Amino acid sequence: MPVLVVVGYGQRRLSTRDGTTWTLLEKTPNGGDDNDLFRGVTFANGRFVAVGGSSVSLTMVSTDGSTWTTGGSGNAWLGGAANLGSRFVAAGGNGLRVYSDDGAMTWSAGAGYQSVHYRAVVGNGSTVVAVGHTTDGTNQGIIASTTDGTTWTERRHTGAAFGTVAYGNGTFVAAGDSGLVVTSSDGVSWNESTLGSGTGTVIFDGTRFVLSRGGTIWTSTTAASWTQVTTNGQDVSAAFGGAYFSFGWPLSVNRSTNFTSWSNVDQPGGSGVTQAVVGYVP
Repeated sequence: MPVLVVVGYGQRRLSTRDGTTWTLLEKTPNGGDDNDLFRGVTFANGRFVAVGGSSVSLTMVSTDGSTWTTGGSGNAWLGGAANLGSRFVAAGGNGLRVYSDDGAMTWSAGAGYQSVHYRAVVGNGSTVVAVGHTTDGTNQGIIASTTDGTTWTERRHTGAAFGTVAYGNGTFVAAGDSGLVVTSSDGVSWNESTLGSGTGTVIFDGTRFVLSRGGTIWTSTTAASWTQVTTNGQDVSAAFGGAYFSFGWPLSVNRSTNFTSWSNVDQPGGSGVTQAVVGYVP
């Protein structure tokens, strides 16, 4: 059965099996940029892995999206995670890049300190890509990749900072500041273009990419060309069950099947959420 899990501030974990009825777990409803902040979530090998933190890493693991167990920690926050076969790989603050061979219950150091924050991570099963920016005052965009979780290679160190990355249809797509969009078929060589302005979020809905920037949305199946669609000011952060979801702050959940007509399906209030993932449970 498919389950959509969304994570965020105050250890918020919001889940649904039908896109209409939502279950909320949290430590505090009004979390901030602290050690209870979940920054990213992934699903692989039958488990959800949520990561985050601030001065130290925060990891929680679930096999059903409802019951969670505390996992491994590290000496900086983690921005996202992905899998390489049975191995989980995560990256985050100060260049922290770690891996786990026990389902994210413990993490081993895969790479050393960098003046870099990795904000988002994605993989295709054989390559993991981490995107972010430098912290040395230049705020340049950074992309690095690994095929084993221990040895990382920097692929891009220039231009605007990155905050989001997705994979689908054989293509990696990363979105950065100032309308920057870069694409790659292998995580090694990247092509650059500009789409809109500002920052944004890119997701893959199973068929096409959806890029949101300030209430404007573009879609593409290949990321080679994009189509702008009407959104009525919503930014899409998740796709599930034939619908798209936008999350407001204070936390609200809005649903649409066409990007134009939106309905509110939940209104928990409190702090917002950061990332969503679809997983499959018995």
